Amino acid sequence: RHTRTAAELTRLIGSPYLKVLYDVYHMQLNEGSLCDHIRAYADQFGHIHVADAPGRHEPGTGEIHYPAVFAALEQAGYRGLIGYELFPKTDTKTAVRAIMAD
Repeated sequence: RHTRTAAELTRLIGSPYLKVLYDVYHMQLNEGSLCDHIRAYADQFGHIHVADAPGRHEPGTGEIHYPAVFAALEQAGYRGLIGYELFPKTDTKTAVRAIMAD
């Protein structure tokens, strides 16, 4: 439920095979302060899931400011994969355009 709990656990275990799947949508709902948590714990992220909140649609359809989220990930040195786990608000083509704009 919380980034800190997951990241501290993976740091404690210290295995390169155990990382946090950081789900931006869920973390916005659960705790907010996305960029602060990314800066503090991105070294423990193994994969990122992206969807906007509310509604779990493509970036730009909700309250999450994705340019700031992506900038925080870049500044924190995250080089892993980002997966878009969302429900297109209108259609897939429009959602893909929004994703590619990020």
